[in-house]
Amino acid sequence: MRHAGEVTTLPQSTFVARTPEQARVLLDLAYAPTLNVLMTREASAGEVARETKSPVKRAHHLLTRLLGAGLIEVTGERKRGGRPVKLYRAARSYEVPFALTDAATLEELVAALHRPFLEAYFRARARPLDGEPQDSVFIGLNEDEGLVLSLRRGAREDPGRLDFGSLSAIRLPHDAMRELRRRMQELQGWVSQQARGAQDGPQTAACLVGLLFTPGEIEGL
Repeated sequence: MRHAGEVTTLPQSTFVARTPEQARVLLDLAYAPTLNVLMTREASAGEVARETKSPVKRAHHLLTRLLGAGLIEVTGERKRGGRPVKLYRAARSYEVPFALTDAATLEELVAALHRPFLEAYFRARARPLDGEPQDSVFIGLNEDEGLVLSLRRGAREDPGRLDFGSLSAIRLPHDAMRELRRRMQELQGWVSQQARGAQDGPQTAACLVGLLFTPGEIEGL
């Protein structure tokens, strides 16, 4: 049940942050799962908690902060057990101007955005975390006679592991660069499609997926 005369104030397209507080909240990954839910539909705190797999108290805290920053709104109420339950909704998308961020340079901002994912990848890729005498770094040539450096886990190497990682500093023709970008975009679309259809259960697992490519080089090489 909605309040009579209630007006939705958040834009249905892109909400542009106007204050440093809005910028900080939007760039804080702690709020990302909640925004993800509310950008697709209106939901109660209980529904947000269930979909983000977090305690209701934490969901209420995040919603209160988002609401106080003017980044979401209360769109109405729903009766449950004789008491009204607030419904929340976010804009369809958000934009944070660089000038409102805490970063001194664009490079610093890009690093801050990528760091949580890269650090999580490093931790997961290195498991078990404690190094052993059998562990080593292999330096050699690949099938195309390019130099490679890779981690070898010694006796604990698990052939059943499904992870994969590859970072390269190479030269490519411009046509190959355009084709690489197209193929990576195509792969990203396929990955997103698989994720949308995945359900919680023994046949699924949390994954970290990164597709990175940019013209550039490692200084000093």
